[in-house]
Amino acid sequence: MRYLDERRPFRINYKSKKDLTIFSVRDGVLCVFFRNDWGWLNIPDEMYNRTWSDIKKKGVTYISDEELQKLSQEFANGNELLK
Repeated sequence: MRYLDERRPFRINYKSKKDLTIFSVRDGVLCVFFRNDWGWLNIPDEMYNRTWSDIKKKGVTYISDEELQKLSQEFANGNELLK
């Protein structure tokens, strides 16, 4: 398994800049952030292997603290991004 910083939100480096999905490793589990809804949830089993494959092939970009502050104000559950 590739090493990723625990609890540090990131995006996968897809060619399309339209994909704004936010991921994080929480307690050793790969999670995705659902905006204005449930917050951090585990990646579904049917997406897990593909997501790890994309992380290995494409790499990740960690989201800066400034951008996290901005995003946290845009979403109803944005405070969960900062935890």
